[in-house]
Amino acid sequence: MNSTINLSELFLGTCLHFFVNNFFDEQNENELLSDNEILQKIIDGNKNIFSLLLDRYSDKIYRYIFYHFNFDKKISQDLTQEVFLHVWNKLNKFDNEQKFEPWLYRLAHNCCIDWIRKNKNNLSESSLDNISYDIGEAFDENDLENNYKQKLIYQILEKLDHKSKHIIILSYFEQKSYDEIAYIIGISKGAVGTSLTRARNKLKDIINSDDVLKDALNFDL
Repeated sequence: MNSTINLSELFLGTCLHFFVNNFFDEQNENELLSDNEILQKIIDGNKNIFSLLLDRYSDKIYRYIFYHFNFDKKISQDLTQEVFLHVWNKLNKFDNEQKFEPWLYRLAHNCCIDWIRKNKNNLSESSLDNISYDIGEAFDENDLENNYKQKLIYQILEKLDHKSKHIIILSYFEQKSYDEIAYIIGISKGAVGTSLTRARNKLKDIINSDDVLKDALNFDL
């Protein structure tokens, strides 16, 4: 039996083991980075970790576009890709002293407004006001009761004016602060508070006027 050690294979195996261990160590380390630390690394030349931002925010931005602007799934997917393309192209303009997430949502907001302006001649008067929500697919929820409640909530939101609906979604569903909402949609912090109060009161009136809604949606606004 040949017991001679093949130094080439041993060296190759050692290098492969070192590479694999370091690759996964670096990957785990990168996942612990803050958004701004990831952005700085990308700007410094590590382009590959842009995928971490996609993993963190692509679903959130898609949901925001789909539910707030009432676009269909194809348009929402296309606009989500466009938003992240804008992020990539504007990285050098990002002020690393500010938070990334509000900046990202503002890009998404502006991207959607631009799309509406460019396509307004192709939109019917009601095309942005009517949509059949597919809650199950959008939220990937298996619980039928939660799906039913989610659908009711979004149908009720359709009764609000555009700005009120936008602020409710950002505040309750995206959990943004008043400062962040003001930055994203370009209004004052005081206007956010006033609009949110009015929107909450209108939602309460809608829910309280319907016994089915009151029973199904037993929560505080």
